[in-house]
Amino acid sequence: MSYKDIILKNEEYSSARWWPHYAYHYTDIRNAVSILETGALYSRIRAEELHVMLNDNASRRVIDMTAQQTTSYVRFYFRPLTPTQYHNEGFKHRELRYDGDPNANVPVPIFFFFHLEQLLSDPNTFFSEGSEAGEGPPVLQGEELFAGLDFKMVYRNGPYISQDPKKKKREGSLRQSEILYPDMYRIDRSLAGIVCRNAEERTTLLNLLKEKSNRLFSYWQPRIRVINKDLYYNNGLFIESCGLHDKDFSIVFSDAYPRKRYAKNNSNDLQLRASAQFEWMHKNDLLQRKDFEWTMNYLNAKPVTFRGMPEIKKATDLSVKVFLEEQLMCYQKFSLLIGGY
Repeated sequence: MSYKDIILKNEEYSSARWWPHYAYHYTDIRNAVSILETGALYSRIRAEELHVMLNDNASRRVIDMTAQQTTSYVRFYFRPLTPTQYHNEGFKHRELRYDGDPNANVPVPIFFFFHLEQLLSDPNTFFSEGSEAGEGPPVLQGEELFAGLDFKMVYRNGPYISQDPKKKKREGSLRQSEILYPDMYRIDRSLAGIVCRNAEERTTLLNLLKEKSNRLFSYWQPRIRVINKDLYYNNGLFIESCGLHDKDFSIVFSDAYPRKRYAKNNSNDLQLRASAQFEWMHKNDLLQRKDFEWTMNYLNAKPVTFRGMPEIKKATDLSVKVFLEEQLMCYQKFSLLIGGY
């Protein structure tokens, strides 16, 4: 069977029929900006050499247990909603992070979609039946071996079938089966799209790109979409909306039940530090900056409103960045030219 035939057959195993047509690279927004700026995905080893990995994404203990050969590959998954994504998606309080590792956190997750048939047809592409983290299974290549993968389990969703710890671990590993490419992969070879969790995070990504250059912003803007269903767990804290209304600026945090369910065995008293940075601009010149900090409850994240924003003479734009701890969660820009506030 050809890759195309196998991919079409795999639709019957997947809860979302479109999943099997793509390979997925999942990363934090800061890494996404670097990827779009360079036009390439790098292996962990190369990314660390080039200093282009700004967020670790995964547990350092798991990384340290993974073979050096594996970290010399660019790594993709066959599907979203993997066990690793479950543990590190969205901002999670430090007490909730996988294995207690502060690095196991992807505050603003971005998905890169790649055409799977096109990626697999590259003679340098390998794949594995199971996760390559830790001691990982052998890497494989070719249509015949690809056809033999246990795709029924790779694409299975929902609770694990077995309660036996070893079998559950195997099920989880199969859901994290990987596609591997040595050293560096130019994303334009098979890129199908870039996907954000909501409109606020799409705007944040675009504003970060615009900081780099108008060229980057203009090129990637039509290629970045918002899809949440079948891609995100929504079990971490994130910002649902940021808005400027008259002279009031408001921040609304997600109130998704999965966040509370994920933290069900923890105390309700999970405090964290939040901050907002306001910059009034005249074209590209900074006129004034104000910073605010407050403490909030992770599980009961109430909306925050800054009332009576000051009017700054000659200001044409207001730039607002919102952080949880030191992690950028939202970046919005507002024009003050039409009727001021």
